[in-house]
Amino acid sequence: MSRINQQSSTDNVPDLRDLVSFYKHVKARPPLHKDFDIREIDPEVLKSYDYVARPFRHSFYCITLFLQGDVTLNAGFWKTRLSKPALYFKTPCQVVSW
Repeated sequence: MSRINQQSSTDNVPDLRDLVSFYKHVKARPPLHKDFDIREIDPEVLKSYDYVARPFRHSFYCITLFLQGDVTLNAGFWKTRLSKPALYFKTPCQVVSW
């Protein structure tokens, strides 16, 4: 019996191990500290931020408070369009995109 070597669809999903690589992946300015970051994103900046984040896996926790804007988040098999205000928790090892 022949064996077919197939790559899974997650083989090309980057595994982001720190905030610096995460912010680089989502095309944002670097974090203020390598292990922790807190920032407010100006709503005027978001109006011109039309970016779709390619799927990625991360090895850290993230808490995001959305007060304005419009975003559809994908985490694993879960997909949702956020209503404002919303508090979003990302746990490690998920495949995430938006």
